[in-house]
Amino acid sequence: MLGFPGLFKGILEAGVSCFTDKMLIKAAEVIHEKAPEGQLVPDPLDQDVHGVVARAVKSLASCE
Repeated sequence: MLGFPGLFKGILEAGVSCFTDKMLIKAAEVIHEKAPEGQLVPDPLDQDVHGVVARAVKSLASCE
């Protein structure tokens, strides 16, 4: 729920058609970074999460 909108937006903006382990791990890391102190994940309704995930995935996007 937290990852998929940003994951798909990131690969679409990058023009690639696959996910790599690096992209998925980075998405998990930035989701955790957005979580409040002492929590594993941020609020699912936090609008900023999807954009942060998309930017992180896009920065690593490569199907090689």
